Amino acid sequence: MKNHLHFTEQDTVDHSPEEIEEIGEEYISRARIQYAETTEDIQIDDDPAVTVTEDGAWVAAWVWVGKDEEEIEDVDEDFDEDD
Repeated sequence: MKNHLHFTEQDTVDHSPEEIEEIGEEYISRARIQYAETTEDIQIDDDPAVTVTEDGAWVAAWVWVGKDEEEIEDVDEDFDEDD
């Protein structure tokens, strides 16, 4: 996972590589519990990108978008209204 962890320069000074790995794993675990386990429409890879910030972290996820024609038409109409 180390290739997908993004920390501030100060974090890399303040924490060992092992601690950084543990922090990343904790955020991934929490993201799975908070989002992926509550719906099948959100999935998180085994080794997602994680960007740690001062207040939390961004964990990369996949979001399902259906192919319902009405939904697609509604989105197209919204874009047309913005022009």
